[in-house]
Amino acid sequence: MHSIIPAVAGVACLCAALFPLRVSAQILSTETIGPILVVPGQTVDLWFPNVFDPDHPKRLIWEGFTQTTGDPAAGGVTMKFDWLDPRTGGTVYSPDFALPINAGTAIEFLIPFCPPQVSIHFETDNPAGFQVQGVFIHECIPEPHEVGVVMALGLLGFGWLRRRPQG
Repeated sequence: MHSIIPAVAGVACLCAALFPLRVSAQILSTETIGPILVVPGQTVDLWFPNVFDPDHPKRLIWEGFTQTTGDPAAGGVTMKFDWLDPRTGGTVYSPDFALPINAGTAIEFLIPFCPPQVSIHFETDNPAGFQVQGVFIHECIPEPHEVGVVMALGLLGFGWLRRRPQG
């Protein structure tokens, strides 16, 4: 029985070494945006590359501030996320989100897979335009069971190393 435990722990260590490759592919990217000027008739579309992963969801987050020097009642600014869908070859859009005027906000949206490119898209109809600045965060989310398996295998491997006779 004692001879099988080191073998199982050794296999667990090997698996733990392989699993992080899949989990480490889940990249967190933070893009600083602006300040940029958004004016009527000119959309701002900012694209960022990603690692394509059809098996994990992608979280898109906008944390930023919008400001106009004109009349806020003349129109607001909207934002939406968009991404390339490799299955159709086209661009897919999230719903429009109205950003608060002269205030900060945080908006989160989830895509069911990690596309090869994601974008954030701003538009306004306010004649004075808007200045927009903030951060665009996009990350692939590993499935909880994958992270748990990696942690469990890592703990098994660590326990095996601690119990191993020093020689």
